[in-house]
Amino acid sequence: MALTKTIIFNPKKQLITDQNKSIKLTRNESLILSMLIKYKNQIIPYDTLENSIWTQKPPSDTALRTTVWRLKKKLPQSIKINNVYGSGYILDF
Repeated sequence: MALTKTIIFNPKKQLITDQNKSIKLTRNESLILSMLIKYKNQIIPYDTLENSIWTQKPPSDTALRTTVWRLKKKLPQSIKINNVYGSGYILDF
């Protein structure tokens, strides 16, 4: 799916392509990005993300925050994940 004219996200391959540069995502990073894209311009609560990604057992207190942090570092600068304090995350591009 095209995020911008030059940035393509392939959730099945867990890959972002930006001007012929490929960025491999982990399974959890890909799931978070997919959900943020699906609900673009909407705040996704922390617990909604956690429950949809870690279905077998509850994650550690920092698992979501760390995964989002790693994802932010991989994303092109034109795509931003913003933390809405006390509420959740929202995708901005």
